[in-house]
Amino acid sequence: MEALWDGSHVLNLTTWISGAGFILYSFDVTASSSATPLQFNDRARHSFFYLDDIQVDDLHTSSVLTPEPASLVLLAAGLLSLIAAKKYAID
Repeated sequence: MEALWDGSHVLNLTTWISGAGFILYSFDVTASSSATPLQFNDRARHSFFYLDDIQVDDLHTSSVLTPEPASLVLLAAGLLSLIAAKKYAID
């Protein structure tokens, strides 16, 4: 069993320890793009590995949220409506 992150080996298990049970593996790696590949390969012919609970965390989330273009359009439409309502308001 091998695990590759962006084409580089982060784990390479060549033998299985019988009766070892659940073993946790954890790696700190950095993505090279927003679509960095995580790949698992297993070529064992007479045995197999259980692979469970894969988790990838984004550790570099921005504290400033950028609005989507559609949100900006709705905001602009709302502001224009308020301006028009004030301009044409009947006293």
